[in-house]
Amino acid sequence: MQTRGFTLVEVLVAMAVLLTATAGSVHLLAFATRAMHTARMQGVSVLAASARLDELRGLRFEFAEDGQRLTDLSTHLAASPPHDGGSGLAPGGAASLDVNVSGFVDYLDGSGAWIGEGAAPPPGAVFVRRWAIEAPADPDLLLLHVVVRPIPNEAAGGTHLVTVRLRGQR
Repeated sequence: MQTRGFTLVEVLVAMAVLLTATAGSVHLLAFATRAMHTARMQGVSVLAASARLDELRGLRFEFAEDGQRLTDLSTHLAASPPHDGGSGLAPGGAASLDVNVSGFVDYLDGSGAWIGEGAAPPPGAVFVRRWAIEAPADPDLLLLHVVVRPIPNEAAGGTHLVTVRLRGQR
C-alpha cells in the first residue's frame, strides 16, 4: 500500500525548522540594519567634521609680504554660507567642544547639511558640530579641533578631528 503526502509529525517538524531559520534571518536582518545605520551616522559625522576643518584651514593665517602677521578674525563660520561678523581664527573655546558656545557651534540634519546655529538645536537637528581654536605660546601656531556628535545622545560617539595650523600654510 502506498501512502501519498506527509504525516502530521513531518509537517510539524518542517514548520519548526522553517520557523527557526526565519527567526534567525530576521535577527540577522535587524542587526545588519542597525550596523548600517551606525556606519552611516559615523560617515556623516566624519564628513561634517572634515568639512569644518577644511573651512578653518582655508581662513587667512599667513605673513604679508612685509612680514606682518595676517589672521582672519571676522569670518562667522556658524552660518551658512559663512559671512563677516564672527570670530574667524580667534582663539576660543576649548570648553566649546563640550557645550554650545555661540560662534563655535552649528547644527546639521541627518545628511550633514547645515540647518542652524545657536545655544539650542533647531527642529530637525541630528548632529551638533562644535569647534575650538587654541593658540599655544607660539603666535604662528594654532590647534584646530572639530567635534561632531549625534543629538540627543552625545555620549554615543561621534567624531573628533584635530590638526595643527602653521602661519603661512594652507
